[in-house]
Amino acid sequence: MKGINQKGFGHHLLIIIVAVLAVGAAGFAGWKIYSAKKLDAKAESSSVLGNGGEFIPLDPSRIMDTRNGNGGYNVAIPANGTYSLQVLGRGGVPAADVVAANFIITAIKGSSSGFITAYPSGISRPTTSSINFAASQVIANSATIKVGRDGKINIFNGSSGNINVALDVMGYYSDTNGTNGLRHITQSQTRLLDTRTGVGGYRTVPAGGEVVVSVPDTLGTEAVEGMVATLNSTSSGYLTVYPADASRPNSSVLNFAPGQKIANTMIVRTSSDKKVKIYNGSNGTVDILFDLVSVFGDRNRSNSSAWGKFVAIDPIRIVDTRSNLGIVGQLQYGQFSKYNVYGVMGLPNNLDTIAANTTIIQPQADGYICNCSLFNVSSMNFAKGQTIASMMNVPVYNPGYATVYNGSKLPTHLAVDVYGYFVYK
Repeated sequence: MKGINQKGFGHHLLIIIVAVLAVGAAGFAGWKIYSAKKLDAKAESSSVLGNGGEFIPLDPSRIMDTRNGNGGYNVAIPANGTYSLQVLGRGGVPAADVVAANFIITAIKGSSSGFITAYPSGISRPTTSSINFAASQVIANSATIKVGRDGKINIFNGSSGNINVALDVMGYYSDTNGTNGLRHITQSQTRLLDTRTGVGGYRTVPAGGEVVVSVPDTLGTEAVEGMVATLNSTSSGYLTVYPADASRPNSSVLNFAPGQKIANTMIVRTSSDKKVKIYNGSNGTVDILFDLVSVFGDRNRSNSSAWGKFVAIDPIRIVDTRSNLGIVGQLQYGQFSKYNVYGVMGLPNNLDTIAANTTIIQPQADGYICNCSLFNVSSMNFAKGQTIASMMNVPVYNPGYATVYNGSKLPTHLAVDVYGYFVYK
């Protein structure tokens, strides 16, 4: 069984998960409060009744691959084309009582640069994006997508050429009458594996090799949100991250070219002894990093509390510095920029985390950003001129804003799309 291999892929990205402490003064850039169309507050609040909003992790399963017909399509998505994908009833996802699912979306060797928008069926296509790609590139991103009433999501190809797409489902969020599941628990980002230095007990991983990562038990951890990165690879290939007590699946979370440094964030089930495996699907050696971002646990918490439950929404864009939306002007070097979350487009004031896709747009220099209040960790790294996206669960601070730090030496544009949020009360 194989993931997506990038043999012949020549678009090299400079992505370094270890953030270098930036030199220079850090300050807060201007931020903008605005009003827009409201979410349906009554509908959103009712979605956390019963088991609503609880997460059920799955063993990774590929439910779409346009190269071989998996998912109903055996041809690449054409320019500006949309494919409709059945999610409910496939890959371990129940046939009913599901509000959203978490995926790894992989864009595979498009004939031109562009983006993919994944969104619920039954709504107009939003002005958001899920992943950006260059021509001939293979690149993956995590995505949490609300499922339409017919059990489907739509995949739109926002490019002038064809693109093959694969989707691996990693878990789902229950509706009110769905399966009892897990609550989201915020954590400080922590490095659990670094094969360059021996953190985690491993050194450079050989071709076809695996490492086992132990994660902390926080209120009965059963799944983790982790950031995985590759460095010093001697061959093109892919990584598969999966529960340590499961057979290795035919899926992947990250693709890399020789010498490429690249990262992705994913949600993965842990084994009963709190471990995950990482497989090197290449013919060469590679160094691997793994950071813990957050965890899912507390399965037995009473439904009288909505704490840690997820509310899925139709995707909305709350920041786009190109139009001064949410943040006025580009992100400046060495600065934290605030953007408002509470009250924006109907987002409530009882959330502590947003499921957000952050896109860096044609930066003027290599660098990194951090979706946090500190600048000694990295959420996403980028090269000069590279448009790249990363989805993760972003913390929201009192009195209702999130922050982003620009760790490059020049300004860059930023967009933030929200796909849902976790409540804390």
